[in-house]
Amino acid sequence: MEQLQKIINDRIAFMLGQQALRSIMLQSENEALRAEADALRAEVERLRRPAEDQKGSLHGLRKAGARQWAESGATENEVASFLAHRGTRTASTYTREADRQRLSDSGWEKVKAATNLAQPSKKVGRTGGETP
Repeated sequence: MEQLQKIINDRIAFMLGQQALRSIMLQSENEALRAEADALRAEVERLRRPAEDQKGSLHGLRKAGARQWAESGATENEVASFLAHRGTRTASTYTREADRQRLSDSGWEKVKAATNLAQPSKKVGRTGGETP
């Protein structure tokens, strides 16, 4: 009977030890997560300060990045991914504006080519003849 009690006590001690170990591990994980969160908060504050000093915002920087992606030819899905959006509704705004600008530039190039605006005009002298 005494031997059985010793086995039970050992088992209880083992289980309590495991529980204590698990508790210590969770506590240290929580502390590590807390430290990581504090570091991230500090980084956000560091990044936010210059933007606020320049009368900007983090949202404005994000919009500028999305616009730059769209102007570089990124698709709606790529811009949505950059913005961490599930849908493409907001991203389509940026790509639509970029597409409109590209189409405008392309159209203007066609007009210039059709009307020879791309070539320098020839000067006409006093006698009515062309001058080089």
